[in-house]
Amino acid sequence: TELSKTQMLSMPGGVVIESKRDKKNGHDFHMLVSQIDVQGQKLKFKQYYWVMGTKAFVLTYTTTSDTYDAFIPAADKVLSSFTMK
Repeated sequence: TELSKTQMLSMPGGVVIESKRDKKNGHDFHMLVSQIDVQGQKLKFKQYYWVMGTKAFVLTYTTTSDTYDAFIPAADKVLSSFTMK
């Protein structure tokens, strides 16, 4: 996740809004919320990162910044439904 944060911050308008570790369904994960500018459009991301053994898994919700709050309840349901086995 440090690499992802560095990449986001290096992009135009890049800002990390929230970054924290959490646990869900018995597995640790990292949650990152960030924003960048792409061709004059502000995009906002919410990402969940899991590392299981030698594999990494990333789930991403991406939308424009002005519609993020309207769709985050549905996005959170999708992100929260992902389970590791």
